[in-house]
Amino acid sequence: MRDGAIPRSRSGGGGRNDKRINEFLQAPVNEAFAHWNLDFAAEELRQTNFQVVDAREEYPVTRFYDVGAVYYLRMMEWQVPGFTASIRSETNSSRPFWFR
Repeated sequence: MRDGAIPRSRSGGGGRNDKRINEFLQAPVNEAFAHWNLDFAAEELRQTNFQVVDAREEYPVTRFYDVGAVYYLRMMEWQVPGFTASIRSETNSSRPFWFR
């Protein structure tokens, strides 16, 4: 990295990120990343001699209205390990759903 460069990072929020997805699907929260949060990431950077000049944490709304939910959960395999489309049908819900 060049001197004076300012890297940016966007990371998930450990066990809190999209937790309502797991609740809706009645799937356990993946605890493998529960320790990963803003404080943890900032400290890791400081330990490698980075200067943290701005740090923010947000949990935006994630909305699904169609098959995009299946694609999302297959791509984000850490959210619901072992996810299959049959989990969605087990909720007996045909309405659009969203998570905060």
